[in-house]
Amino acid sequence: MKKKLDLFNFFFSSAAVVILIGVIAKILEWPSQDLLITLGLSIEAVVFALSSIKFVEAKKTEQGATEKTLSKMVEGLNPLKVIKDNDTSDELVVGETKPNISESFPAKNSTIHDSIQFEKYSISKFEKMNLINVSKDFYYQPDWFVLSEEDYDSLKKLIFQLFGKNLPAKSEHLFLKNSPIQLPDYSLSDLELLSPSKLSSKSLSLLIKSFKLAKFQDFLSNFILQETNDEISIRLRKKTETQVYYESKSLVAGYIETHYKNKLIKAPLLSNVEALIPLKGNELIRHLIDIVKLKELDKLNGLVELTSNQPDLLKMYLVNKIGPIEFNTTTNNELDLLIPFTKLLLTLNDTIVAKNSLNKLLTLKINKNTIISLEDVVYYKDIQIYFGEQNEYNLSVNDLFTSHELGLISYFEGVIELIESNAVIENEAIRKLFGLNKHNTIEELHNKMNRSISIHQDGIPKAGQIAFNLLYKQFSK
Repeated sequence: MKKKLDLFNFFFSSAAVVILIGVIAKILEWPSQDLLITLGLSIEAVVFALSSIKFVEAKKTEQGATEKTLSKMVEGLNPLKVIKDNDTSDELVVGETKPNISESFPAKNSTIHDSIQFEKYSISKFEKMNLINVSKDFYYQPDWFVLSEEDYDSLKKLIFQLFGKNLPAKSEHLFLKNSPIQLPDYSLSDLELLSPSKLSSKSLSLLIKSFKLAKFQDFLSNFILQETNDEISIRLRKKTETQVYYESKSLVAGYIETHYKNKLIKAPLLSNVEALIPLKGNELIRHLIDIVKLKELDKLNGLVELTSNQPDLLKMYLVNKIGPIEFNTTTNNELDLLIPFTKLLLTLNDTIVAKNSLNKLLTLKINKNTIISLEDVVYYKDIQIYFGEQNEYNLSVNDLFTSHELGLISYFEGVIELIESNAVIENEAIRKLFGLNKHNTIEELHNKMNRSISIHQDGIPKAGQIAFNLLYKQFSK
């Protein structure tokens, strides 16, 4: 046998000898002690550096798995499939017996893991399949296997028709569930519609049911359902589109088809579809209020009509969308908003809420520096105010308010006339809303006077105002 010198071992051992001699030299204090130790350690360092470099042969095994290849693997592993006898080409079915081999078969109720053991497919052997590349047309959703055989077969065809994905056969579920093969995570949101397609109501119900089983509630985030001439279609949703649900013959239908026909897409009138869509009923009307712009007067007036028979809560949502309004009595520019605003308040069932909202949200700008509200208006029937059982005490209204304050009512009278002439509303209904259908009470005069003292007089009352307060306290009870 031919021998070969191991160079690494030679240099490694030689360096060790040099180091040992260097240590002896160090102990005996020879002149060359440092040189010997340095030389030995340097050789060791070089040997270790070179020995760290090692080349190995790399093997890469990669396999693409499709539904067909997975099916073949199932046939080989599932104990309920046909298997081959080692000594003959005849097929042997589980449950049948043959001489000398019956004891080697697993029981009928054996698990997939037992089947793998029986077929001599060890877990370590399948671990290599973690590198599997599953084909793009394969799709696995374990929650769908609870469907009946008929429904699953129909879903299998439907998923391929709509999304070009192949579902595994239902018989392969047990293998896929228990096999150590590591499949990718499949998300329903990743399904991409191949093209617009027609669906029967039965197919649509099955699709919705399947997505619900997989706990995917946002089914319509990517798709749009439409019904035309009794045909249901499904297509990709455009960014500008929103799926909504409403009855065909309703005020909402007329409003949407007039103003948002290409943006708010009506869904088929099916109960299982309705459950998927949040924008329906009052929520749909609230959405319409949210998206309307105050400059879009046609849409705004349409919403006033649309909400006329809705609950007060929805009406107030639109009222607060329009208001507050600062009406300029010189330019009348805000009249286009004031008219629908007034109409809407008149439809409220709660008249107190309507009046309070008007007082809060409407102000009049009568000149550059003066803005007034209904709380500033004095509307008393007489010039004199009387107190006492026999009206023995009296004060003039002019002692309580300035002529300017007493004349503020004329501005609101003018606004009422403007609304009446530009909208089909009776003057009396508008005056009632504004609270000008009846005169102020003594209590209302007292509150208005004290408000004026606080705002315009820095809290300092005049003589007539002091007298009024004293008389009010004495006789108001």
